[in-house]
Amino acid sequence: MHRQDLAKDHGMLFLWPQSNTRCMWMKNTSLPLSVAYLSNDGVIQEIYNMVPFSEDSVCSANSTRIALEVNAGWFKENGIAVGDKLDF
Repeated sequence: MHRQDLAKDHGMLFLWPQSNTRCMWMKNTSLPLSVAYLSNDGVIQEIYNMVPFSEDSVCSANSTRIALEVNAGWFKENGIAVGDKLDF
């Protein structure tokens, strides 16, 4: 929240202690972002585009403990899709 920009090829990684349905929102966030929800082993399960300033929750359909937020369209621009595995 309250970020004015996000450098190219940067993102925010969210790790929770256990898997569960997770939700993100864009309250007080002015830049468009995409979020990917990942399995415990780093496989992308879902990708969503989020709307600046929206207070609507963007929730995972699957149980997850990892989310990665990047600039909107970054996954598509880099040929990264659901089913791909991220190593980190």
